[in-house]
Parts: sequence; C-alpha cells; structure tokens
Amino acid sequence: MIGRSQDVVMTGAGATLTARERDRAARLPAGARRTDYLAAHMLVRLCATRLTGIPARDLEIWQTCDECGARDHGRPFVPGWPDLGVSLSHTRGAVAAVAGWGTVGVDVENAADATALDRRVAHRVLTAAELRAVEGSRDPGRAFLSLWVRKEALIKTGVATVGTLRHTDVSTPAGPGRRGWSVHAYADRYVADWASEDGCLIAAAVTDRPPDLVAVPRPSRTGGDPAARASAGPPNPERTRNHV
Repeated sequence: MIGRSQDVVMTGAGATLTARERDRAARLPAGARRTDYLAAHMLVRLCATRLTGIPARDLEIWQTCDECGARDHGRPFVPGWPDLGVSLSHTRGAVAAVAGWGTVGVDVENAADATALDRRVAHRVLTAAELRAVEGSRDPGRAFLSLWVRKEALIKTGVATVGTLRHTDVSTPAGPGRRGWSVHAYADRYVADWASEDGCLIAAAVTDRPPDLVAVPRPSRTGGDPAARASAGPPNPERTRNHV
C-alpha cells in the first residue's frame, strides 16, 4: 500500500500505536515529519490486518534494531506471527507499507527532492552497468532514485547490505502490473515498482511471492468509518498473499 501521509492518517485513524511508537513520534517535531511517521506506522497495520484478521486497533507492530538492540527503531515485526513479514517507509508527504508471508521490504522516495546525480554516491552503490544507464539517461537524478528504492527495499529484506550494493544489479526491466505498478523477478524474489501519476513519488517493494497490489482507501468526506472499510472483510491468504 502507498498513500499521501495526510490521507493515511485519516484512513488509519482506528489503528492504535504502541507506547514506544507514540514516544518516538512525540520526539519528532510537530508537523510534517511527525505526520509521516504516524502514517507509516498506521499503514503497515492496515496491511497486516488483512492477513492476520486482527483489527488494526488491536494489532501491535514491534521493532528491534539489529545493530544496537534498541526497540524503538529497526526491523518491524508482528509479535506471535513469525512467518509474517512487514515493512514500512516514509518520505516527505507520503508513506508505503507491505505485509506478506515470508520476507518483505519497501521503500518510497519523493522524486521532487532529487538533485543532480552525486557520482561519488553512485559509484558506491551502483554496478558498472547501472552507472552507465543512469549517466546516459535524460534525468540522471531520477534514474538513480528509481534504482535506489529497489536497493533499499532489498536491504530491508536482508538480501543486500550497503556494502554489497555495488555488486547487486537491479536494473532488470519490469513487466506489466496493475494500479500503476510493474513487477519483475529478482533472484528468487519479486520486485514491484511504482511511480505516481505526477512523477513525484517513486516506490519499490520486494516480496517472496507474487504481490497482490492494494490501493489505500481515500478518506471519507461524506461520513462513515474509513478505517473500518480499510480492514473490512475476512482475510484470504490464498487470494491476498502480499499487500503493497
């Protein structure tokens, strides 16, 4: 799932964050950064509830940092569901989340923030073939970002690390998809790419199984409970294996 932060906050208003998440949000400056954080943590619950059947208000998302052991950041997971992978990401004004059986990862970036290509960074994280393609594109900054979201999503799955990105080629053209997404296979996983109609937002998700792509419900402006509608209906793992 992916959406604008303000829309997700309205849609996911029924989700209940943990004390650690609320404390982390309170430490962020009031305004856009805090809204992005809250929206991402709400959205990942809307994804996970479709697979677990647990209402978003009752579903907990914990995090543990692999490096320092802290529990207010790091890789997210759903306690008691070891086979369910979840991942979240936020950028200026937008958020993305994915849940699925196995290992998953997601990243979203605001292409409006893309600047001229930094060759030093590009040389550290792109393969030789990727670097040639980026430098030969009409918009090198945006071309770099479209590869970066794939690589960041792979890092979140544990398939790659920052140190191995220079040897991890993700430039395989994507095939046709739905709702603006395109999907292609990478090793034994699937990579789904997406870009907003205005071209400002770019996202990628990595899953173990072919993803089922779900749009974020738009907030209701005529009454009703949009959060309830977002999690309505029983989960169907056979039909809905992953949610992006």
